[in-house]
Amino acid sequence: MTTTVNGIEISYDDLGPIDKPALIFLHGFPLNRSMWKRQVEACRGACRVIAYDLRGHGESESGEEPFSIPLFVQDLLGLMDALRIDKAILCALSMGGYVALKAAEEHPERFRALVLCDTQCAADTDEGRANRLKAIHAIETDGVAPFAEGLLGKLLAEQTFEQQPGTVDAVREMITSMPPHTLVRSLRAMRERDETCSELFQLTLPVLILVGEADRIAPPDASVYMHNALPHAELVVIEGAGHLSNLENPDAFNTALLRFLETHCA
Repeated sequence: MTTTVNGIEISYDDLGPIDKPALIFLHGFPLNRSMWKRQVEACRGACRVIAYDLRGHGESESGEEPFSIPLFVQDLLGLMDALRIDKAILCALSMGGYVALKAAEEHPERFRALVLCDTQCAADTDEGRANRLKAIHAIETDGVAPFAEGLLGKLLAEQTFEQQPGTVDAVREMITSMPPHTLVRSLRAMRERDETCSELFQLTLPVLILVGEADRIAPPDASVYMHNALPHAELVVIEGAGHLSNLENPDAFNTALLRFLETHCA
């Protein structure tokens, strides 16, 4: 389905009982809502489940504005308004987690709970910002395919390459299907994002933090930091997974997620 939000068409799936609390999935970079397929199917009986493509990703339009985390937050709130959702649970991975944290910081009254997956509250370090620029230059110079191959090695655990070639192929397909301008604009948005760590102590929502044990992009230490700073947080480390823990070990991921939702989707 599609709806107009902030002047662009946003593509989304809306499944499950409409009278249940809404669970909204926000995907990571540079992916799309299809990454949540296993979670959508697992959760649709417990919640009203919405998975959408962030602007420029998947089947959603880009618009003309420079991407930013605050702009992604505006899109999220606009989608909630369009779907008449007053309060939602957010399940967000990586870049989606940056959006979820900023949204919850600025509009806590709109959310019931958060599930933060393989993400972090810190802004980019100087080295990280420099690496974003290198990635932008590589995409503009060499194209998307070489960028995708380099990123795959950071996104996925070694055993995923050995044991799950179908998962590797699916992630590669998501990345290589992205328009170069979306990759570049998203990298700039992440490069310029503000930290949200200093506000975590004020976030009184219940939070579930999920992280792959072999995540090299948002390592477990970053999740431990958030767990310690948040007043009402639970931390689960997903074995045998890297940065895309929901794809690499969906059984363990879904078990933890569904246990959390038993309370918050009731």
